[in-house]
Amino acid sequence: MLKLILGEMKNLFFYVLLLSLIFRIELLQGQVRKGFKLMERMRYSEALAAFSESPKSETEAVLQAFGLANLYNTPGFSAFSPQEAYKYYLLAEDRYHELSYEQRKRMKNVSLVLLNNLRRNIEAQAFRMAEAYGNVEDWNIFLQTFTKASAKLKASAYRQRNELLFKQAKAEDSLQSWGQLMSVYGQSLKRYNKDLFNQADKALFSAYFTLHGTADFPAFAKQYPASAFAKNCTGSCEGSFCLSDELACLKKAADVEGLFAFAEKYPHTSFQRESVDALADLLSERGTQEQCERFVEQYAGYTSAAGKVWMRLYESYKFQHPLFEDLRHFLHLYPNFPYEEQIISDYLDRQTRMYQLVLQEPTWSNCKAFVRSFPDAPHVKSVYTMLFDLWFVDHDQYEEVDVFAQMFPDYPYPEDLEKMRQQILHAKAEEVLAEGNAKAYKAFLRKYAARPESEPVWLALYELTKKEDASARAIERFKVRYPDFPHMAQLEADLAARRHREMEAAYAEARKIDRMYAYTAFLQRYPDSPHLSQLESRMAEIAINSRQPYFCEQYLENFPAGAHSKEIQELLERLATTAGEQR
Repeated sequence: MLKLILGEMKNLFFYVLLLSLIFRIELLQGQVRKGFKLMERMRYSEALAAFSESPKSETEAVLQAFGLANLYNTPGFSAFSPQEAYKYYLLAEDRYHELSYEQRKRMKNVSLVLLNNLRRNIEAQAFRMAEAYGNVEDWNIFLQTFTKASAKLKASAYRQRNELLFKQAKAEDSLQSWGQLMSVYGQSLKRYNKDLFNQADKALFSAYFTLHGTADFPAFAKQYPASAFAKNCTGSCEGSFCLSDELACLKKAADVEGLFAFAEKYPHTSFQRESVDALADLLSERGTQEQCERFVEQYAGYTSAAGKVWMRLYESYKFQHPLFEDLRHFLHLYPNFPYEEQIISDYLDRQTRMYQLVLQEPTWSNCKAFVRSFPDAPHVKSVYTMLFDLWFVDHDQYEEVDVFAQMFPDYPYPEDLEKMRQQILHAKAEEVLAEGNAKAYKAFLRKYAARPESEPVWLALYELTKKEDASARAIERFKVRYPDFPHMAQLEADLAARRHREMEAAYAEARKIDRMYAYTAFLQRYPDSPHLSQLESRMAEIAINSRQPYFCEQYLENFPAGAHSKEIQELLERLATTAGEQR
């Protein structure tokens, strides 16, 4: 713990300096600013309460998370926790990246530099804590939590964790402990603790054969194929033999598959290196493409003899893939091919020969093969132009423009495609307008409604609809059915005019009938009519003159607060009284 305390004191100056810089910024406001000031005074519990207030803005939310990260990473804080500090650092980083450029520019108190400095300090604190506690569990927590730590810091953590694991296995010194160490942490040991890896391998071999006799060598080799310590050689290819005898026999028999299996069986040993060299010699002479692919995938950087296998693979690929674009594809498949200049030379030679063929025979297949094989060639645009002309000799449909665009997504003149679409649709629109029927209009619009060339067809369909049915309801149906109609303002104006004419006609009809039921029906249909005052006066006159309760009720239902409502209400009451006396 003394080591941890010294580390904390060492970083105290950093915190004081960092906070003093932050508190000079005038942009800090409200509870966040209060929290930083409390931290500066070492009143950490009050600072925590201040930082826990809901932020008032996006920038304050960043400051809040930044402040909490600093607070939890402050050694004097009672809840000091680098893990908790790291959580708030990640939150501050995420919120900072969500800010706009202008917000970040104005926010001088938090920056990527400050965030990165904070992260590195948190990681350093967590590293010192794990180092002070000195157990496997804390190192594992560090490695799992602080994934963004520097490679140097993580390498040191792995090394110290592995040393503890090695000590544990050594203290138990059993087959189970060494086997578990090599099985679970072998790769980590090999990368960060090579010497310990070798010692563990020796200890595993020793522990195994402490409990088992030499007759159990095959079982040991099967269970621990990475070990190369078992020696039981006879110098014969018959019966049981050691690793050296087995390799010699495989080389003598020129057994490619056997050598592959052997090399995979004993990785990272001299036996593997020797078997890989033997494989390279065999494959460079008679290896198939599949065998060469397998070799360069697994052992391209393992032996200097791999260059011979690479060339064998390249020649085999060229023979099986005669198309020109395949040379570029080879580099895509095998980006580590060490003789790229050879491919470039072959590629340029093929490009020149293919272009000459296109000029001599400008057919669809030749042009298509050229643009797909050599998309970066100097003459590719002119060949694309040939393709365009060849295609539209026999393809004059709108959809076929899209087919061409899909076949050649890198076509360099997209404006030509758009012009072709416009020409085709203009011609189609003229044909449809010439037919002059709604079925043709609708069929056209189902496909091309969003295109600007469809505008005259839209107008034709609209005018035809109005011609067939002049009612406002017909225009309303058109509006609902075609919400994308491009002249919606005109439609709304027509609809308003139609509704007004229909209302005036209905009002004239009601006046002509001059009956209570006609006026009531009109009001139900047009409750917002501009003729309400005339209707109210006439319906009141009918109710008063008729002295019929039903007419009075009709008036009151339509005009409960009308100019004559009080008079008619009194009349209705008198009629009810008279009717009661008569009974």
